Amino acid sequence: GVQTCALPILLMAVRLLRTEGGAKTIKLVGRRQGAVLALIVAALDGDIESVKCLEAPESFRALATAPVTFWPAVNFPHGVLKAFDLPEVREFLGGRLEK
Repeated sequence: GVQTCALPILLMAVRLLRTEGGAKTIKLVGRRQGAVLALIVAALDGDIESVKCLEAPESFRALATAPVTFWPAVNFPHGVLKAFDLPEVREFLGGRLEK
């Protein structure tokens, strides 16, 4: 089947929670691949209060250079390493990133 990056879908879901659902506070929790998406969504949406990541990879670079990985590339933005890597996203989020 056709695989689609979930990033725009998650951004739209957050917007719907605010506009249609009346959410005042949004906190994201993601595990594995969902943790990567949660990091990026929180970085793109400064109104997300916090993000917690479980079992997230350390970096896109580590995944890209690993001899074998079980992480599908569909949710990793094309050419992402030309712009940023996950450690920079974590730093950018600062206090919004829960340990």
